[in-house]
Amino acid sequence: MLEAFGCKTNKHRSYQEALDYFGITELLAKLTKYSNTKSDRSFTQLEPQDIENLATILISQLVQTITRPLIATSMLFRLVIKIFFLD
Repeated sequence: MLEAFGCKTNKHRSYQEALDYFGITELLAKLTKYSNTKSDRSFTQLEPQDIENLATILISQLVQTITRPLIATSMLFRLVIKIFFLD
């Protein structure tokens, strides 16, 4: 599974920063947490490679379905939230 490196080199540090920046680390953590819940006995616990594969599929689906209007709507929504609730 993709985990934090010891950051021995700038390349590894940059790689980990990119994972964090784009939310990949958080996505993997949530998938791992979901995989570890015992409440649903019909759900098989995922192996680390399965979690990475699932994350890859989810990201791929997002990339294929995202559109300019969706991005614009998201940006407008964030702006409205900022104006009305954070200022």
